[in-house]
Amino acid sequence: DVIQLFTEELTSMLLEQGYIELKEEVYHLSEQLPKKQVPVTLKDLLNARLDRLGLAKNTARLAATIGREFQYELLVEASAKGEADVQNDLELLLNADLVRKQRRVAGENYIFRHALIRDAAYEGMLSNQKKDNHSRIAETLESADFSKVMEENPYEVGRHNAGAEDFANAVRYGKKGMHKLTKTA
Repeated sequence: DVIQLFTEELTSMLLEQGYIELKEEVYHLSEQLPKKQVPVTLKDLLNARLDRLGLAKNTARLAATIGREFQYELLVEASAKGEADVQNDLELLLNADLVRKQRRVAGENYIFRHALIRDAAYEGMLSNQKKDNHSRIAETLESADFSKVMEENPYEVGRHNAGAEDFANAVRYGKKGMHKLTKTA
């Protein structure tokens, strides 16, 4: 699975940059040699791909902070960008085949095409950006609009509080989750 993803990403990058050409369903090395070093690890390839997305990379990173699968509404509400900008960023991510749309009865969800794409987007952030993203997501989940998530899965809110280094709230939501488990057991 990882080798296939690496091959797909490397081929895509080489095609985008004109280093290989597809002729009659066969790839050929172009006469043009790379001007810069070609990434040799999957992580480097994925990070280079995210870098080429420009500002959409920040939306990808916020989505990665939410998780491999993420709700459109949560992404928009937690984002510092307006809804139109988030929609444009998601369109770029869809066109780049980094995320895929999933229709749900309760609204739109998206999923990173591969868990390693999500991991590269998340791990490519500096620790203060991770902390800020987790903080915005936790605040959004704690709002009245997402009370159902808080009620159904307090651990998720606690996870984002822990990522924001708000350990008191992380413990509080962890206790709520434990209480809910013991109530249903």
